[in-house]
Amino acid sequence: MKVMTYKHELINALAIAGKTLGKSTPNSLLECFKLSVKENVMTIESTTLEEGTIANLPVSGEDGSICVEGRLFSEIIKKLPDDGGMVLIESKPTNAITIDVGAVHFDIKGINAADFPVIPVSKEGGINIEGSKFKSLISRSSYALATIDNVPTLLGINLKIEDTVIKTISLDGYRFAMGIETQETAQEEKMDIVVSGKILSSMVKNIKDEMIYISFDDHNFYLQTESFKHYCRLIEGKFIDVDAIMPTDDPTVQIQNLDRNTLLQSIERSCIMNNGGKDRLNFEITDTTMVIRTENDMGNSNEVIEISNGKKLKEPFKISFNGRYMIDLLKYYPEEHINMNMTTSVGPMLVTSETKQDVSLVLPIRVNA
Repeated sequence: MKVMTYKHELINALAIAGKTLGKSTPNSLLECFKLSVKENVMTIESTTLEEGTIANLPVSGEDGSICVEGRLFSEIIKKLPDDGGMVLIESKPTNAITIDVGAVHFDIKGINAADFPVIPVSKEGGINIEGSKFKSLISRSSYALATIDNVPTLLGINLKIEDTVIKTISLDGYRFAMGIETQETAQEEKMDIVVSGKILSSMVKNIKDEMIYISFDDHNFYLQTESFKHYCRLIEGKFIDVDAIMPTDDPTVQIQNLDRNTLLQSIERSCIMNNGGKDRLNFEITDTTMVIRTENDMGNSNEVIEISNGKKLKEPFKISFNGRYMIDLLKYYPEEHINMNMTTSVGPMLVTSETKQDVSLVLPIRVNA
């Protein structure tokens, strides 16, 4: 292998592949990049065995392949001088690799590429989605992921696709978030899988404004763009049926067409007084107002928001929420105006919009009488 490539393109490709580079593993190959060149395209592969990446970039030169310690190689490339922007990389028969830019020369050890683990390849078929749409869906649901792995599926996002509808669902036992998007063209293949939310969130950061291709098999999820391919293991187990936990009783409170940003700013101000939202926010709702109150040893706050309540109340409706959960919900909800439905002070609050693009639910904090 002997190639010339642009430094900035190589750095970008290494950054993408570096997301699945192993750390402190018994198998040293998992801490390596596999560099392969064929027909003036270099592929940079990395894998932890649970997930892996193949990044592509154009080069000019001779075909071949070698493995090189990933973090060392990346650091060297980053620190090279910008001498015309071109880098010369050459592998040697002794499993060494040389890197040259002008007067700068590095000679580092490599490993035979034949020993590198095979990265799974996606099957034929799959689903095309607008990259920006998929990226937005993941961000709108990942905030409600669980952080404790006693229920593995709650660490994942339930990705469901049927006909023209795409859904991403996550829940942590206190709230759930469902992102919903539609496409003009119906998909022939259905999808109902659970993928690590942490991995998906990292994966979509490299997606540009482009069409992407996703697919799955019995064990893996695959995502492909023009510049990279990524796979990860599916989370085994059936995801919780969120339809079964959706409120079905006639709501007592129906706040309609409330400006999301107004409510978000009010809650953020209130959270200044309650330990950044870790303590509860108290809400008192009438036919025309929502009052947000906080109180602790440092002081108290009180803010009134005018609302339109679709239900007439005999007396003020009181409920309490975790302020941080409310901020997360409002920050990631995609519509500017929301509807909030509540039935009892101990039952979940359901947040939707007139377009019903997304659905979010959060449980209140139980307050002792």
